[in-house]
Amino acid sequence: MIKKFTLQLLLLSSCWALPVHAQTLWGWGDNVNGLPGAGDSATRMFTTPNRIGTSTDWKKIVAHGAGVFAINQAGGLWTWGYDENGNLGIGSHGNGTVHTLRSTTPQQIGQGRYWTNVFGDWSSTYAVDLQGQLWAWGYNGSGKLGIGQAGWQAYLVDTPTMVLLPHGAKNMVSSIEGLAYAIDVHGHLWGWGDNQTNYLGIGGTPNEITEPALVDSARQWLKVVIGQHCTYAITTGNELWVWGSDTYSTTGTGTSNGSYRTPVRIGTAANWTDVATNLETTYAMNANGELYSWGSNARGALGQGTSNTLYKALVPTRIGTANNWRKMFVTGRKGVAYAINDKGELWGWGSNVNADLGIGAAGGNMDVYQPTQIGTDTDWAWVSGGDAGLTVAGKMNKALYAWGWNSGGEVGDGTTQKRSEPVRVLLNGQGAYADTVISSGYPSYKAYAMGLNLTNTPSLGATTVTAKEKTAMLVYPNPAGASFTIRCAVQAVSAICIYNMAGTMMAQLPWQGHQSGLQVVHTHNWLPGFYSIRLVNDMQESVAATMVVIQ
Repeated sequence: MIKKFTLQLLLLSSCWALPVHAQTLWGWGDNVNGLPGAGDSATRMFTTPNRIGTSTDWKKIVAHGAGVFAINQAGGLWTWGYDENGNLGIGSHGNGTVHTLRSTTPQQIGQGRYWTNVFGDWSSTYAVDLQGQLWAWGYNGSGKLGIGQAGWQAYLVDTPTMVLLPHGAKNMVSSIEGLAYAIDVHGHLWGWGDNQTNYLGIGGTPNEITEPALVDSARQWLKVVIGQHCTYAITTGNELWVWGSDTYSTTGTGTSNGSYRTPVRIGTAANWTDVATNLETTYAMNANGELYSWGSNARGALGQGTSNTLYKALVPTRIGTANNWRKMFVTGRKGVAYAINDKGELWGWGSNVNADLGIGAAGGNMDVYQPTQIGTDTDWAWVSGGDAGLTVAGKMNKALYAWGWNSGGEVGDGTTQKRSEPVRVLLNGQGAYADTVISSGYPSYKAYAMGLNLTNTPSLGATTVTAKEKTAMLVYPNPAGASFTIRCAVQAVSAICIYNMAGTMMAQLPWQGHQSGLQVVHTHNWLPGFYSIRLVNDMQESVAATMVVIQ
């Protein structure tokens, strides 16, 4: 049986923190439940982008499950899609009874607050306001909303409700069915919800935590991701930690049946820059540009060259010998991963069951057990994938490509033909350009895509980065949230220049890494999208450059 799924696409025009360009909203793909926002749920599909409404002030769009959320430049929060658990926050479940409601055009929620970010999973939603207060709504099983209540009376929460987080939330919230985490403004990690398998890392009982509980107060944290019955997190010291159950050999600690009630460190390395998981397989990248994986090798997910799909790596094991990886991208699909190296090449591995990995028809539908280059281009910037065989990727000049399953026109190339290698997303019959992509999956629905500010114009100028410049510096984590670190050993650096994708300089910061070679850049007021980071000398000559994605 073919899975139906959702893809949400975020295409941001170039800006720093305040409104600077008109930002229009577009949708395409299958119109089931009105997810493309066209104003109805009629049985039809949009195989190329279709303009939604007349507003020109959108700045961020996020989607999860069957709901879409958008924030405009006035800080207003809007939503549409399929409201099954109160997850849209539109007040449709006031008596706690399960209803289903479709909102086919953007509908404002949480009036009276200036919203800065929104997160979530298929059943619950979390949002942060300008004061850093965290709010939640949707399914509240096991107390996963963190509002201090559980049970039937608070089973469904259908409007934004304050999470009992003692300190303001950073733009780092991670959730899955049953539990959630947030990192506060002090770098402390808080967890709540289902704790039956020591999931939360707070020391065992009780089984349900209905308001945020502190996880290991001795450390500060940069990132947290939730795996299959366990959780991974990176500290500000770039150490990698894990807690929870090792039922699927996924903790990376060398055991296959352990259980950790509190965080335990994975290995002794202190140079981890990123971690990601598609539940049964986990991936990490370090500051040396090396990739590692552990857990299940189903469909070749580990990328370590072995075709034994029953094999499990119990500790982080290096993928190949390359040390020039720049970014890794783990899609929503189990067993699929991509990475871009400092040459701008795109590589992928894992499940290719529908010839949808992007390596072309010659690859058939055979799974790929080690990183394999996708095409020959050397200017890839990012990749994003959903749950059921659709992947979208962008170039340095914002050119937008897609491949994979296309039954609802979600590839956006004007057809419903499955694509086994990258093809251009079309706008007005020509190739579309975009900054970044956010995708999501829900197996009960067909695919669709949402975009901001689609154009037929490429981005040039200051965003062009040479191979020599890319190898001179490293930015991590990338994609980044509230901050990122620049690592550069070049002694002549005097300033950091930051450009938007139109080539306009947005800021120039003094370089403070003369002794350590490191400098942290805070991004609290940045809009999501792509930015060019250049390090210059006293003569304003570029000595190092790279791209960074802000989520």
